[in-house]
Amino acid sequence: MKIVWFILLLLWMALGTMWSKKTFCGDAAKAKPAASVAPGAATTKSTCDFSLVFNDGDNLNITSKENFSFKPKASQLNPDNLGSTLVSVLERVAGYLEENPEKVLQVTGHYHKNEGSPKNYDNLGLARSDAIQKYLVSELGISADQLISNSELVGKACFSEEKNIKKGATMTFGEKK
Repeated sequence: MKIVWFILLLLWMALGTMWSKKTFCGDAAKAKPAASVAPGAATTKSTCDFSLVFNDGDNLNITSKENFSFKPKASQLNPDNLGSTLVSVLERVAGYLEENPEKVLQVTGHYHKNEGSPKNYDNLGLARSDAIQKYLVSELGISADQLISNSELVGKACFSEEKNIKKGATMTFGEKK
């Protein structure tokens, strides 16, 4: 008789667990697990996309695997740290803006909420955007009136092996008003 009660108790626990998962977890209990990686396949530590994309419809579409990088809590841009691929892409963008004076380039500096704000700026993203714009004007000859400064608070910062913020900016084209 004890065995029957024990089996009923196990059955009651199993059904109770199934009922509570269905009631309280809804579709989350049925969710498929994340795709697994085959044994021996290469994996990456980070899912950050560092690419810097310049897209103006059918007129221009360039992607650089490199981006501007900044030390955490800093807005200084070190031109010596810019990769040759990024510089080459920026030179092409400068030429495009020179050929299209009606175009503007919005430079959006990224920052993380834990980085704080430097003096003279509302946030670190604007300071980084301005540092990038100064480089674009002084080194590549882009007209300052073709640049717009903006900032974006990012939820997750992407870091390089040197602990620099790797994706310091995004850029988008627009028309002068």
